[in-house]
Amino acid sequence: MRFSAAINGWKLFPIKIGRTKNLMDRIAALSFTGPGMLVPGVVLRTSNSVVDEQRVHHALRKNRSSIELGSRREWFSSNLLIVHNLLKEVARGGSI
Repeated sequence: MRFSAAINGWKLFPIKIGRTKNLMDRIAALSFTGPGMLVPGVVLRTSNSVVDEQRVHHALRKNRSSIELGSRREWFSSNLLIVHNLLKEVARGGSI
């Protein structure tokens, strides 16, 4: 999807925001059941992944970026720069 976004000049595209203990296994599982092969764009290692993930989800929902994909709730219409900046704020302990 990021390739299509770059080629077509899209400013936003579907992005999965989630947490896992095993990144490679999670990518494989999501690629099998999701909209296509997933490639990590930004990775954050944190000691409080539940709270940090909730903070990023809340910030994206507040901007009305949620995407409805059946029962899946961790997909957002965004881009890597937006997500990277949100994660930088989480890592700094800042307000997002």
